[in-house]
Amino acid sequence: MIRFHTTLLAVLLTVGATLPSRVHAQEAPVKMDKYYLVLLRPGKRPANAAEQRQIFEGHMTSIRRLGAAGKMAVAGPIADSDSLEGVFVLTAATLEEAKALLAADTAVKGGYLIPQYYVWYAPAGLRTSASIAPPPESPPRPI
Repeated sequence: MIRFHTTLLAVLLTVGATLPSRVHAQEAPVKMDKYYLVLLRPGKRPANAAEQRQIFEGHMTSIRRLGAAGKMAVAGPIADSDSLEGVFVLTAATLEEAKALLAADTAVKGGYLIPQYYVWYAPAGLRTSASIAPPPESPPRPI
């Protein structure tokens, strides 16, 4: 449990480090927006390497689609955790929309990743500036 909290804290601090300098300077009150923090827990395991590759490719396609649509603020895998696979920060108006955004993800739809949704408030305009690509060792571990 300590590892999980440490990992989550590291993710949130990393996101905070990517915010514009005006937020850090506190020159004016920071406008906060509502986001959906999605923790991706492990679900069932793929039957073989080919199935794992197919699920992972579909998962990455979903992430890129959501990023291009401006609905994915941040996404990334979690290393060294048996209870958490990854994190998404979604820009959705409602919980229903957040769930609908992930409904087509092959890993979620197939039960390989189990999303847990949380309302999360952070500075307005939170967006990743990096192109979304697979981590260096692709796929990182069995989904």
